[in-house]
Amino acid sequence: MRYNEFVASKLNLSKKQSVVALSVSTMWSKVFGFFREMLTAFYFGAGVVKDAFNVSQAIPTRIGSAFFGAINSSLLPYLIHLRNQEGEEAFWKAYSSIYRWLVTLLLLFTALMMIVPQPFIAILAPGFYNDPQRLSLTVFFIRFTALIFLFQVLSSMQITLLQIFENFLPQIGINLFASASGVLVLALAGALHGATPTALALSALTTGFATFAIAYYMSLPYRANLKPSGLWNRYVSDYLKFLLPILAGQVVIISFTLVDQLMASFLPVGNISALNYASLLYNLPITLFAVPITSVLYPAISSASAKMDWPEQASAVSRGIQLIWLIVLPSAVGLASLALPIVKLVYMRGAFDIAAATLTSGALLFYALGVPFLGLQNLLAIVFLSEKDNITPLKRNIFGIVLNAFLNYFFGIRLHMNAAGFAIGTAISWTVLCLWLYISWARRHQIQTLRIVKALWKSTAAAVLMLLVILVWKLYLPYEGLNLIVLIVVAALVYFAGLLLLKDENMQDLLGMALKKVKKYTKT
Repeated sequence: MRYNEFVASKLNLSKKQSVVALSVSTMWSKVFGFFREMLTAFYFGAGVVKDAFNVSQAIPTRIGSAFFGAINSSLLPYLIHLRNQEGEEAFWKAYSSIYRWLVTLLLLFTALMMIVPQPFIAILAPGFYNDPQRLSLTVFFIRFTALIFLFQVLSSMQITLLQIFENFLPQIGINLFASASGVLVLALAGALHGATPTALALSALTTGFATFAIAYYMSLPYRANLKPSGLWNRYVSDYLKFLLPILAGQVVIISFTLVDQLMASFLPVGNISALNYASLLYNLPITLFAVPITSVLYPAISSASAKMDWPEQASAVSRGIQLIWLIVLPSAVGLASLALPIVKLVYMRGAFDIAAATLTSGALLFYALGVPFLGLQNLLAIVFLSEKDNITPLKRNIFGIVLNAFLNYFFGIRLHMNAAGFAIGTAISWTVLCLWLYISWARRHQIQTLRIVKALWKSTAAAVLMLLVILVWKLYLPYEGLNLIVLIVVAALVYFAGLLLLKDENMQDLLGMALKKVKKYTKT
């Protein structure tokens, strides 16, 4: 290959190192993400500015994530299949053509958002047209977030390229530095001039630019092999046929939160902010654990699918299901049973009062019930995409948005549960769609479901034991403030002790790996 092999090889990590590094760096990123949200909660609470900012952020965080997810999910298997069938030269020609075509399209779309933001507001938050203050602030924010959207999607192209070579350093670098840069800008602005909407917008823009800069820099050793090409050829045409159904599916996936936001725009001020604050908390176990596990397994699953090695694919998927359930389930139990004290500890200061905390914790409680199924849903979706089947996920997603909208209306508006009602509807939708995907996959490859259920019962039993300890503690002991941290530590120890007592194989494997690392370092 013509790209710098020496530099590229130095950037690669093993799969085990990648999972650990992605998890640790994501945790670091989430810490700064919480700092940012704590700052915005302190300065703006759950009020007009935060509602407007959250709607504008739907473009990079929701729509941008849809593009990111669609490109990452479709480009990786498409290029891997192409390289296996036609070789390296076709691989680089295809990547070069697709990259140039998508960049052109993105520049036009970004310009449209900056020049005419009103149609996007009409789609994302039609209720704001009854509130001139929130409407004008949202128009202001969207002109910044359009650029963030551009940076985010361009970053996904670089990240996908490196993932094909099993290089996960761009994601690690982004996790380490991008969020921290945005927090620094907001903190400095607040300390020097006081927090303003402009400072909030610049903070988000800084994070977006840092994300792109890191991803682009890390991809430079590989980009030396790009081939000059036009904007349209057979590679672009073939890829778009594969991409568009996946993109449609991703749009439907983000519609779970967009429907929440759209319908919440008709509710009193604060409901949109409450849903956003709750989403940051329930996404913590997803981004810390489920996403790194899925990202690292994706190339192996795609490779097995390309070779039609179904036992190897089933083994990788089964392993992913067990690991995600092992880690995400107890996190969801903790978030649900301790929703209010967690929200108070993280957010309640400054303009974020007890009313905002109660509203946010109600949404968090019900979101958390569906979080394990959300983590598994993302893993199962990539299995179908690795087989170049984008129709099954699309059907599921179309059904999901209809189900989610109906449940949100029933619980949130009809029963007047507001943000908590929307969270119930979304959690039920996650669960139904996850089971649908799993049953479709299991039937297609004749997977023995009982074997996977047997592998999950021990972690489920340990999580139930942990829940009982939390409930008893709440009855007899204080559990807010610093006491909450003690309770979380005790609950985690109870969970892991339960896994060891039940001799859970996954826990024993992880413990064995940790002990080997300790012995290795003690010897040196």
